[in-house]
Amino acid sequence: MDSADLQASLLDQLNRLIVKMTSPEWDVTVQSMPDKQQKQAQKQLLLLQQSRRIFSNAQLEEIAADLTANEPAIVTGQKAVQASVDSFATAETVLKTASAVLKTLAKVVPLA
Repeated sequence: MDSADLQASLLDQLNRLIVKMTSPEWDVTVQSMPDKQQKQAQKQLLLLQQSRRIFSNAQLEEIAADLTANEPAIVTGQKAVQASVDSFATAETVLKTASAVLKTLAKVVPLA
């Protein structure tokens, strides 16, 4: 997959994850969690939204090499995101998936 396709597909996956984490079903799930996990879920959503913005604004020519170098991790992460979105996985699974995506993104663009 070329770097432009990889960037586009990763952005699509980020969007799907964010849509899941802003759905009414997700809100019900989060509300039933202990306070500490609720805060973690809220923080994870904010980090994902910020990361999506940073990643979507990154210039492809500046990140192409890093995208290519991290392609195996990106593809694995995309599969995990898709599985969690499709199955409406447990909150813990979704949060782990989101965390893994953020770690991979941090290898491509500075997220701070």
